[in-house]
Amino acid sequence: MPELSFTAMEYRIDGKLFLGPLDLTQDCTGVTAVLGANGAGKSLFLSLCQGMISPTSGTVTWDRASAAKTRSKRGIVFQSPTLLRRSVYDNVAFALLATGVDKSQIAPRVDAALARVNLSDKSHAPAGALSGGEGQRMALARAIVNAPDVLLLDEPSSALDPASVRQFEEIVKQIAVQGVAVFIATHDIGQAKRLAHDILFLDMGKIKEHSLADSFFTSPKSNAAQRYLEGRL
Repeated sequence: MPELSFTAMEYRIDGKLFLGPLDLTQDCTGVTAVLGANGAGKSLFLSLCQGMISPTSGTVTWDRASAAKTRSKRGIVFQSPTLLRRSVYDNVAFALLATGVDKSQIAPRVDAALARVNLSDKSHAPAGALSGGEGQRMALARAIVNAPDVLLLDEPSSALDPASVRQFEEIVKQIAVQGVAVFIATHDIGQAKRLAHDILFLDMGKIKEHSLADSFFTSPKSNAAQRYLEGRL
């Protein structure tokens, strides 16, 4: 069970505070939905979790080790997948090659990851020929092929049709059940209700609520969360 910790964390750009100060300690299990209006800091939060950007002050750690030094233990999927101009198989294999996995392990691990996201039949297809939903599932396969402890999802299904969203969500549920901690930033309150065990609610760069999903949706404690759930934020 990975432990995420933000300690006196602030993130600034040109001196302007965009996120923080944040103090958070969470033993990560199941699915955590990161909610908030546009500009609340959801994507910045996930980027800091992954160590893609560094705090201006304070720390972000996983199990007391810097997020920037432990990226290989996590996978991340963005709103728009990055598709390399090669086959689906090679797109997923690239994640293993980048981390120096022995070549004898690549084929079985790629095949397993593609099977997990229901893309085995697309293995040799050009990645550019995939539909939107298939492209996101390929990105998901690439994120999990290195067997991460944590999966970070940044609005992964916001551009997908309802059937593709449902398929993506079912795969995420299976991944979480198998022991991978999931953080998903989403604007879709219905999706958060379907997936999340707990909620991190951000407003103006600060954590306003951190609670179990049932409690958040039935009795939000902050005015900001109440306005958000009523569609007024």
